[in-house]
Formats: sequence, structure tokens, C-alpha cells
Amino acid sequence: YCEAGFFNSQYASLGRRSTVSGKAQTWELLLCDTQGTACINEQNYTVAQGDLICLRPGDEWKLSLPMRASYVRVGEDAEDVIERMQSWTRVFSVHDAHAVKTAMNEIAEAGQKQDTLLLLATLASLVVMLDQEHNRDTKLDAGARKRTRDSIRAGIAYIEEHYREKCTLNQIAEHAERSPIYFHDVFQDVMGM
Repeated sequence: YCEAGFFNSQYASLGRRSTVSGKAQTWELLLCDTQGTACINEQNYTVAQGDLICLRPGDEWKLSLPMRASYVRVGEDAEDVIERMQSWTRVFSVHDAHAVKTAMNEIAEAGQKQDTLLLLATLASLVVMLDQEHNRDTKLDAGARKRTRDSIRAGIAYIEEHYREKCTLNQIAEHAERSPIYFHDVFQDVMGM
């Protein structure tokens, strides 16, 4: 069992709610297209565009809205894939979000065509890619990840405060207390733009 797709809270009938929540029935991977917060088993995480949320069966989750994410759900019968995912943290940054999203789209297409062989091959390829991404992300210590996220937030806050003015990379990076080159690279990796 495996399925993939795209979730956009804009098209869901959510009324006036500010969060969406549930309990994971299967292994579920969500590649975030938006920033916000995720609460998994009462643990809060800040998520940015390009972050992957890894839910396990039984996890209780809540996501802030609006939320857009590509997703893949994997059934318990994919034991070799699940074995790799068991060591993953609940949320981690994905360096090549475009490649991950492309693989998720290919899984969705293979599922629609009912091409089981292609679906399983693409799923295996995706999990290997995400395993490498997870290992790269966990090499950063928690302090470095927090400083990076704080810098991105400071840059975004500066842009929001000065959006009517001509903002330069130098001004934004200075406000974020980073060099322009470093801020540009990190911003592009985290935000995908």
C-alpha cells in the first residue's frame, strides 16, 4: 500500500479553524510548501518550506493553517522502507526539496496508473534520497539549526516591515546578522526561493 498527493488547506472545507489535526493511520511523509508549526504527540516544531514531517502510525498531529504539502502514505507492508524511516526525526530540513517533490509526484502518477513496480521503485528511491537528507540535516547540531532558523525569521521580519521600500540583500542579511552570501544560500535552501 502506498499513495501520494498534494494537500492544500485552501481547498479543504475548514471553515474558520486555524489548525487541522488528526491521528496518523500509516507512515506519512509531508514535504512542506509553507512555513508554520506542527505539533506531533504534544511536541511543537517550527516548519519551513522544504522541511519534511515524518509521521508514524498512532502519532497525533496538528498543523497550523494555511498549509500546503506534498505527501506520501506508506502501509506496514513496505517493511524495508519503514525500517529506514524508523530512525528519522519527526521534522528535518530537505536540501533538494525539488527532487523530493518530483519523486512524490512520480509516486502519485504511478499510483494513478496502477503501476506497482514503478511505484515501489520510486518509493525506494525517495526513501534513499530522504535518508541521505536526514543524515545531512542531523549532522548540524541543534544550536546551528536554531541559529539558522532565527536568521531566516529575522530576514523575513525585515522584509515584511520594509516591503514597500527597496530591500537589498545586504540590508536583509545585516538585519539577520549574517553575511549576504551566507544568508542568500541559507534562505534559498530553507525557503526554496
